[in-house]
Amino acid sequence: MSPYLQSYRGKYIILPNFRGVKHFAKLSWHNIIMEIFAERLRELRKEKGLSTEALAKIIGVSDTAICNWENNKHDVRGEQLAKLAQYFEVSAGYLLGLEE
Repeated sequence: MSPYLQSYRGKYIILPNFRGVKHFAKLSWHNIIMEIFAERLRELRKEKGLSTEALAKIIGVSDTAICNWENNKHDVRGEQLAKLAQYFEVSAGYLLGLEE
């Protein structure tokens, strides 16, 4: 395997190299981060026993937005990410998979 390929959940991504190859892969770092965000959001919501509708009311978005985030169909914006982190008492970095 190429030193620039790395597996993530059975999918391969191309790691950046000194020639500037960054996002040419089946799965980019952006997609990985948003996939982790989707999983963590769903886990935290279910741990609190909330429906998508209830969480949507709490942070001031539509339930469709929550569903889209949990299904990795749309990206979360900074303000909404901050509200989610504050509500769940975790860091934005945790929600994005940048820290444990």
